[in-house]
Amino acid sequence: MGQAEAGVRQAQSQVASAEVNVGFKQVTAPIAGVIGEIFVKPGDLVSSAQTITNIIQNDALELRMLVPSNRLGQLRPGLTVELIDPNSRDRISTGQVSFISPSVDQAAQAVLVKAVFPNSNGKLRNGQSVEGRIIWDRGTGLLIPTTAVLQMSGKSFAYVAETDNSNGKTQQVARMRPVKLGDIQQQSYQVLNGLKPGESLIVSGILRLRDGVPIQPET
Repeated sequence: MGQAEAGVRQAQSQVASAEVNVGFKQVTAPIAGVIGEIFVKPGDLVSSAQTITNIIQNDALELRMLVPSNRLGQLRPGLTVELIDPNSRDRISTGQVSFISPSVDQAAQAVLVKAVFPNSNGKLRNGQSVEGRIIWDRGTGLLIPTTAVLQMSGKSFAYVAETDNSNGKTQQVARMRPVKLGDIQQQSYQVLNGLKPGESLIVSGILRLRDGVPIQPET
């Protein structure tokens, strides 16, 4: 009986030893993701310090950008950051500042900022080239389509529809207004001065218009 028990214990020991050996040969991924490039092939001898493959998580991505040091007073965690497609200028995704470096790069006089972006739809890829735009502040304002802006002699103009009674009859005429424009946002300009909320803006056919010309609204 004792010999049989000794045999069982020896077999259990051998199984445990085999499991340990298998454990050393099995590589477990530290994170969930998609396997990228594999740097070895079957039969290669690998070491513990050797890179076998890479695993990419695209459900959340991190953007690294350098911000000029003169903006340090405005930088704070939680600021909104927009990713912009460099070709179409469309907004791809919106994230938030998650990290601000405690030191400034002396050569560039800029500070490293990181922002995290959700990517559950899979539109973005690790290593993709994009542009980042920090939203420093928000406020109300006017946006007008880029097609409604006329550029002449380095100045910007827009046409608005006004009611005219000078000829004894009421009619709508086009009035040219000089406008001061801010940043372009997708397909619209920010209006800093020259237009008021509620005014009727003319957005088509502006190249054929002149100041004071009667107009007929489209139906």
